[in-house]
Amino acid sequence: MKETKINQVKKKLSRYQEVVYRNHCLKWSKNKLNVRFNGLFYRFEQLEEVWKPVTNFQSCPVQLINDPKETYDLCITHLYNQHLKNDGFYLKVTNDNQLTIESANLRGFQYAMEALLESFFSVGDQLLLPELILKHEPSVKIRGIIEGFYGIPWTHEMRLSLFSYMKDNQLNTFMYAPKDDELLRKKWRELYDAQELDKFKELLSAAEASNIDFWYLISPGNDIDITCEEDIQVLLKKLEQLIELGVFQFGLLMDDIDYQLKGAAKRRFREPAFAHAYLVNRVEEYLSTRLSNHELVICPTEYDNRHGSRYLATLSQEIPEQLPFFWTGPSTLAASISTEELQEMASVYQRPMLIWDNIPVNDYLEDKELLFMSPYENRTPNLSKERYQVTGVVSNPMAQLEASKFTINSMANYLWNCERFDPLETWTSVVEKVVGSKLQPAYLTLTNAFPNHYTSSLLSDEELLLAKDPEWVTKEMAALVQAVKWIQQEQHTSRLRTELEPWLQAITESWTFWQEWQLKKDPKEAEEWLAKKKTHRIGRDLVTAHLEQIIKS
Repeated sequence: MKETKINQVKKKLSRYQEVVYRNHCLKWSKNKLNVRFNGLFYRFEQLEEVWKPVTNFQSCPVQLINDPKETYDLCITHLYNQHLKNDGFYLKVTNDNQLTIESANLRGFQYAMEALLESFFSVGDQLLLPELILKHEPSVKIRGIIEGFYGIPWTHEMRLSLFSYMKDNQLNTFMYAPKDDELLRKKWRELYDAQELDKFKELLSAAEASNIDFWYLISPGNDIDITCEEDIQVLLKKLEQLIELGVFQFGLLMDDIDYQLKGAAKRRFREPAFAHAYLVNRVEEYLSTRLSNHELVICPTEYDNRHGSRYLATLSQEIPEQLPFFWTGPSTLAASISTEELQEMASVYQRPMLIWDNIPVNDYLEDKELLFMSPYENRTPNLSKERYQVTGVVSNPMAQLEASKFTINSMANYLWNCERFDPLETWTSVVEKVVGSKLQPAYLTLTNAFPNHYTSSLLSDEELLLAKDPEWVTKEMAALVQAVKWIQQEQHTSRLRTELEPWLQAITESWTFWQEWQLKKDPKEAEEWLAKKKTHRIGRDLVTAHLEQIIKS
């Protein structure tokens, strides 16, 4: 039986926390509605100023009318509601053609309008809108991406392209912190020249256009002399450059450094936590004098603990309690974050916590030979409980931005409603959103070959047993190669295809070897293949799994 249109709408709206239907639909015999906007969120609020639709105005079923004498089909009233959290909104459609939206910020209004557009459906020449009440509050305040990996940073153009994508996926935060940007880390004392400042200015403008918060995070910890006032003034002057551009959200990173004190610093502070607290307090004091409204996040050197320590206790005691600490989970590349682990670190931090989730980053050792394109999983559904003080989660992606979007999209679904998130149930729609319906089947097969080996095994115990059977390996590899051919045939010029090409070739080479090896099954050739250095590896490598078992036996 074919699914009804109203059930299709209900399925789309199921991602929101509370939806109540009134068993009635508003109906119009037209495909474009005249909408009157009554903006009461702030004085003289105009729809064109507060709503920048993801889709073009022309493709929306609504059009704004400004003439109060003109007949309208739908009246939208926008009200301020201080009790809604985390970009939340309340949407009500009544049978008198009135629609009320309440939000605490303009991003919440944007999300409400997106929910409204998802609610329309057509039957014949009739446009219908269910009478309903819809309320949603995303699980956490900060939902975003941190460019924090080691390796070649993203290009300026890649960052510019990122903001509209983030907006489309209800992400709201971008943190600029590439580890190998020398002006952030090794050469942090050097001020930005005019050309670099222009790039930041362009990034800020693009982020603002998509309603994305832009954070600037600096890492002076390797060699800053905290006892030297000149060094501190250089750091503050560097931050001043960004303040002048309009940045008001900052981070001070003390990660991945040798934090043992020496010389004058040891004589003055005795312990690294006191030294770090002094620097944090100087930066916080400066930002407070320069900005009436700012945010500062701290990455302690011990950022991946699963227990308390003297360093963390002292650091937390010595700096203002409203400043959040980063936590990567119970390890740098956390296989999981359980409720128990979250509860333990909440009791240690005793302050807001921002999770720097190193997923799907692939910068550690030989991980750069792999791609990680799998669901966001093994994270507690209790993240949003207020007692844990989790203010947000940011994903640290791979250098391969486009390939990272599969996991990032999955994470976005989790952060939107973590209590009801099912990584496997939503994966099909995640893949379709990244590549479209035509390529979705091929990419479901391809992404299955590139799991994240931190959150799931590359090959399950079941697959290792099955891999002993060459016929099963042939069947699985043939399906994978068919997916590769379909992608190469249908996706010629996309940035995703360009990123994937070396791994697509690796799959083809593995398949060619496998077919040839099946003719002789020479153990020596198998050993040579296994010993061959591969700069681009298949994660779920069935050929290798089979050959290794042959050699062992």
